[in-house]
Amino acid sequence: MEQDKAKKMWVLGIDGLIPKLAERFMGEGIMPNLAEMAGRGSRGKVLPVLPAFTPTNWTTVATGAAPGTHGIFLWGTHRVGDPFEQTYMEESMTSPLCEAEYLWDTAAKSGRKSVIMNFVGYPPTNDKVVFVDNLLHPAKCPAEIAKNAYYTTDPTDTSASEISIKPAAGWSSMPSSQHKPLETEIEVSTNSGAHSLTYQALIYSRSGKGYDRLLLSDSKDAARKFADVKAGEWTEWKFEQFLENGKSSCGTVRFKLTNLSADGKKLGLYRSQVCFAGKFAMPSALGKRLIERCGPYIGEGVGRSFFPNRWVDEATLKEEFAYQTNWIGNAAEFLMDETAAELFIMHWHYLDYLQHQFLGLIDPVGAYYDPVKAPEAWQAMRTGYIIADNIVGEFLKRAESADTVMVISDHGNIPNRKVLSIFNLLIENNLLALDVNKADSTISVDWSKTKAYCHGLHIYINLKGRDPNGIVTPGKEYQRLRNQLITLLRTYKDEDGEFPFEYVLKKEDAPLIGLWGEGIGDIVFCYSQGYAWMDEQSILDNEKRIVWTSGGANHGCQMPTAETEVSSNYGMMLISGPNVRKGYKRPAQQIGPISMKDIAPTIAHIMGIPAPMHSEGRVLQDVFDGYKPPRKKPVAHPFMKNKMALKLESDVTDKVL
Repeated sequence: MEQDKAKKMWVLGIDGLIPKLAERFMGEGIMPNLAEMAGRGSRGKVLPVLPAFTPTNWTTVATGAAPGTHGIFLWGTHRVGDPFEQTYMEESMTSPLCEAEYLWDTAAKSGRKSVIMNFVGYPPTNDKVVFVDNLLHPAKCPAEIAKNAYYTTDPTDTSASEISIKPAAGWSSMPSSQHKPLETEIEVSTNSGAHSLTYQALIYSRSGKGYDRLLLSDSKDAARKFADVKAGEWTEWKFEQFLENGKSSCGTVRFKLTNLSADGKKLGLYRSQVCFAGKFAMPSALGKRLIERCGPYIGEGVGRSFFPNRWVDEATLKEEFAYQTNWIGNAAEFLMDETAAELFIMHWHYLDYLQHQFLGLIDPVGAYYDPVKAPEAWQAMRTGYIIADNIVGEFLKRAESADTVMVISDHGNIPNRKVLSIFNLLIENNLLALDVNKADSTISVDWSKTKAYCHGLHIYINLKGRDPNGIVTPGKEYQRLRNQLITLLRTYKDEDGEFPFEYVLKKEDAPLIGLWGEGIGDIVFCYSQGYAWMDEQSILDNEKRIVWTSGGANHGCQMPTAETEVSSNYGMMLISGPNVRKGYKRPAQQIGPISMKDIAPTIAHIMGIPAPMHSEGRVLQDVFDGYKPPRKKPVAHPFMKNKMALKLESDVTDKVL
C-alpha cells in the first residue's frame, strides 16, 4: 500500500505515557488533544524492548533495531575486555555508543532534513540534522547552569534555600512605602559551585494594607531594579554572566513571588531553571535565534521539584509548563520552517518523574498504597497528564492537513512491592566478594575472590582470558558456575514464598528476548512483577529483600508486559494524518501489541524513505486506510474431518509412519 508523502512528520516522544492512564484521562475529558488524535487517527499499546529502560527503548524508536543490534542493552552497554564497572552510563543516549543507523540518517540520504529536540543521538551524525538540547540522562539537562530553586523564610523546609528578613539599610532611590522597608538577599549558585550571583531584595508596602511588593536589584540601588512584583507575579527574564569551567557564559534567570505575608515575616520566592542563553542548540548560532524568537530556554528541570518538595502551588507549576510548552511549539515551528526540515522528533520526561514517585500511591497493588493519600497523588498524576496533553495540542494546532503527528512513549511504569539484592545473594553463595567500609559507606569489589558480578539485568562470570581480572576457567568451570547461578535464581523464594525472578536465561538463549552480542551478560534475567533492585545502603546492611516503603514504581527491571488494573509497563502510540484510519484502536488480543521496533519503519514509510539500515521492525499496516484484518475463523474443506474426541498424544512428527 503506497502512502502519500507527508509534508511534515511530527514525532512527540512522551516518556512514560501509560495507555491505561491515558485512556482513563481521555474518558474523564481532561486530555482533549489526545482524544482528538484518537478520534481522527489510530492508537494502540506498544511493547517495549527488553530491558524496558529509557535509553534502550528510545534508541530502538530512533533506529528500529533491537538492543542486541544497536548495542544499548544496559543503561549503557558493556564491551568485552572492559572492566565490569565501565558501563558507559553517562553516554547511554549518545550517537557514539549506538551501533545502528538513526532514522534521521536514512532521511539525510534521501535529502531530507530533521530537527531533534532533547532526544537520543547527540552529537549529530549528519549535516542535515539540527539538535536542540541533547538528552544525556533524564535527570540532567546539559544546557542547565543552575537547577530551579525555592527561597523561603520557613526553616522547616529543608529542601529549599532559607532566607532571613531584616530592616532595610543602606539603600538608595527607594520607592515610597507605607511601612518601613525590609530586605533580604537572594543567591543564585551554579551547579558546579564555581560561581554565584547575589541579588538584593527590597520588601515594601505600596497599598498601606501591609507588605505587598518585592523589588529585586543587582545592588542596593533601587533605581537599578530589574523586577518589582507582587505575590503571584513573575519577573521578566534577566540575562546574566556566569563563570563555568573558567569561562564566562550567558544564562537566563527569572523569579516568581509565590507568597508574601502582610507583616513581611513570611516570604516565598521561586526561581526557574537557569540555562545557557544560546549554548543549547547545534549549530550554536540557532540557540541565540531561538531566544530572540521564542524566549529563553528551560529544559528537563521544569517542575522536577514541585513533587515531592511542594515548593509552589499547582498554578505556578502549570505556569512553568505553559511557558515550556509554548516554547517547544514555537521553536519546533520556527526550526522546521527555517531549515526546511520534514522530520521533527522530541522527548519530554515529566510523566516518568511523576510515576516513579506517585504511581504506587494510586495503584492498590503498590506496597505503600494508602486510600487516604491516593486522592492527592491522583491529582498530581492528572496534572502531569494534562500538561502532556497541552504539548500535544501545541502540535495539533500547527500541523497542516498533509502533516502526520505521532505520539509515542518508551514504556510505562508498574508499582514496586518489594526489592531484592542480587549482590547479597551472590555474596551469600560465595560468588561475590565486597570490601565494605561502613565508616564512609563505600563499597569496592575484591576481584581476586569474585566469580560473578551483576549489572542491571545481566550477570557476568569473571572469566579468565576475557575479563581484566578473570578468575573463572573457561569450559567446565564456567558452565558449572552458570548452571549453579541459574538454579539459584530460578528456585529462589523470598520470605513470603514468592519467586522474585520471571525468567533466567543463558546468553545463548537471550535472542528469544532480543538480546545478543558478546557484551551481554553470561546470564540474563528479569524480575517478577512488583520487584525492583536494592540500593547501595541495602547492600551495606546485608539485606536481601525488604518490602518497598515508598510510592515508587519502576519499568526497566520488570517484564514489559506487566499490567495491573490501573497501570502498565506498555508504552503507547497515537497517530493521525493522511491515510491514517480514523477512530481505530489496535486489538492487541487479536493481532498483538505494537512493537517498539515498528515505529521507525512506519515513520519512514509515511515519509516515503527507506527504513533505517539496521531496522528489524515492520510497517504498521493496520493503522492505514485499506487494511483488512486477518481471518480468524477456520474454513472447513471437504477433505478435512471434524474430530471432536479428546485425544492425548505426543508431537505427531515424533511418530514413525
